[in-house]
Amino acid sequence: MKNKTLTILITGCLLVILGACGHSQERAGTQEIAQQNLASLKKVDTSLEKFETLEDEMMDALAKDLKSSRSESLISKQKGAVGKNFKARQKELTIVQDEMLNIQKTIQTLEDYQQKNAVDLPKEDVTQAIATLTQLNKTYEAFAHYATEAKESEETFYKKYKADLSQEDIATYLSKINLAHGALFQQLEVLTADLSSGNASMNALDKAVE
Repeated sequence: MKNKTLTILITGCLLVILGACGHSQERAGTQEIAQQNLASLKKVDTSLEKFETLEDEMMDALAKDLKSSRSESLISKQKGAVGKNFKARQKELTIVQDEMLNIQKTIQTLEDYQQKNAVDLPKEDVTQAIATLTQLNKTYEAFAHYATEAKESEETFYKKYKADLSQEDIATYLSKINLAHGALFQQLEVLTADLSSGNASMNALDKAVE
């Protein structure tokens, strides 16, 4: 009976302490991470939407430059429609990369908080958040790999393009570009789905620690 009374008193004291002192450092840090990641995910999603639109416009831009009487200058020096499109796509990918690096850093912090086992930390939500962000990071790394391959396939063509390049050689280069961008687009769909999961997980975590 004494032990039961002691347990009740200890529990009551813990509640009083938590109520008086506010949330633990881990809980406050987790909320900050959740809100920070929600902002980063929004930026990633916005940039990927712009990137996808630019991807859809890329081949039309290239076709326009190929038809120009100044095709060699426009394409090799990236001064035409496709050059503008290419640079715009790389700009959006850089934004995505920077935000994903910010998100990646938070995974280790959440794992550290999890190990400290703070009494007011929602363990299930933290565990789910770590798993979701880890999966998102893996999907992004695959996307970044395909994005690099697509970029290199384009750059190779732009650098080697000459006005007197044979139609057969042009077709070969364009085929490689199409294949690289096809693989990239498929991975973009997977990344978009994981971004949605990441957003849901961060919203749940934010609500759990508010």
